[in-house]
Amino acid sequence: MKKRTIVFDLDFTLYDMFQYLKPAFSGVASQVANKNDLEMKSVHQCLLSVAKKNGYLHENLFNIFLEQLDLDVKSNLRVCIEAFHTHPPQKLQLYPGVESMLDHLRGMHNLMILTDGRASTQQNKVRMLGLDSIISDIVYSDLIGVSKPKVFERWSDYTSFDLANSIMVGDHPIKDIYGSKRVGMLASFRVMTGSHRNLPDVRNFEPDYHLGEVTELINYL
Repeated sequence: MKKRTIVFDLDFTLYDMFQYLKPAFSGVASQVANKNDLEMKSVHQCLLSVAKKNGYLHENLFNIFLEQLDLDVKSNLRVCIEAFHTHPPQKLQLYPGVESMLDHLRGMHNLMILTDGRASTQQNKVRMLGLDSIISDIVYSDLIGVSKPKVFERWSDYTSFDLANSIMVGDHPIKDIYGSKRVGMLASFRVMTGSHRNLPDVRNFEPDYHLGEVTELINYL
């Protein structure tokens, strides 16, 4: 049987990204509080409240947060972004059972990770999770110059694997599922974990399967 290529998203798919967000958000709150002579605890609570309401990975999260505090966005936004990327956790752990699942799958299929976000930050996560010793094909969309879902349209720019014989496994209905199905991937699995689990599927681009956790994938392959 021809080897298939299984493409994994990273954040909230292979590990719980809240492990990363907790210290990162704390760092953001600390830097903003110090810069603007505010009480750190209240600033931190404001950020968590905004994130819970709008989504922890909302593209304009820090803008909304700063507006909520009635602070100048232009002079504080860079502080937020840099603090977010320079306050990583001491360690990260994969979801239970993920390492053994990947070890099993790599003996039968090609494995790839395709992840959005600042390349240096994502590379650090991959190292901390030990994924670079399990999966050799790791693609950072930041280095391609285009993020999901459009990065799927550039498939041949970063891999020679057969798109039509590839499977996408991710948690986001637009970035992972819509993007992969739109270009004709063989199948898609949506992992219902993390902050995106309540987002609806895209009509006419629904995943082929929903997984309660990523390790359930092993039952379908």
